[in-house]
Amino acid sequence: MESKLLLILLSIAELGGNAFTSTSGLGRRIGVSQQSASRYLRILEEKGLISRRITGKGQVITLTKAGLDELRGLFTRLKIIFGEAVPFFTLKGVVFTGFGEGAYYMSKKGYITQFEKQLGFKPFPGTLNIKLIDENGIRVKRELQFMPGKLIKSFREDNRSFGDVKCFPASINGRVDGAVVLIERTHYGDDVLEVVSKFNLREALSLKDGDIVELTINLSFNSYTL
Repeated sequence: MESKLLLILLSIAELGGNAFTSTSGLGRRIGVSQQSASRYLRILEEKGLISRRITGKGQVITLTKAGLDELRGLFTRLKIIFGEAVPFFTLKGVVFTGFGEGAYYMSKKGYITQFEKQLGFKPFPGTLNIKLIDENGIRVKRELQFMPGKLIKSFREDNRSFGDVKCFPASINGRVDGAVVLIERTHYGDDVLEVVSKFNLREALSLKDGDIVELTINLSFNSYTL
């Protein structure tokens, strides 16, 4: 994102995320003209990063969820750059039966070959679905979405396209290695994680729906250079 757009977002956040202000005032905060500030606000609104409400005295500018996520992503990347990111996350969730899509996706050659290259194992054709049990787990998933991870790139197979998948090496219950996968096209919300392994995790760990599992997600491979 253009640096001036980020500065506008940061300025709105500094004003409380729900700011009554003028374009000239915002322009002065980031060192641009009123006309430029107005143009930047229009771009941010078109991108869905802010909303605006015009009043008789000016306008109220509010950061949307997408705008907050943009700033969270910047914050996460800066922590990694300056070596302040934690080396791993630990969280817990409840096993549940999903939509059955994992077996279908994990059977695709375009995914299998990339998983073997990126993670060093051929995944069992299916995912273990875990519903996160607290706000900390949901926060962790949101933070993972802004980390680089190990990227499984999109591809075409069987006359259809398959989206990107981002992976993070993980240990399940401290006994079996695998990876948390963040699928670009998914029906699940922020409270669900999908896990793959070379093993059938339900069998290897004697898991059934309702069991609680602990994931330790390894972030030590993530790095940025200045």
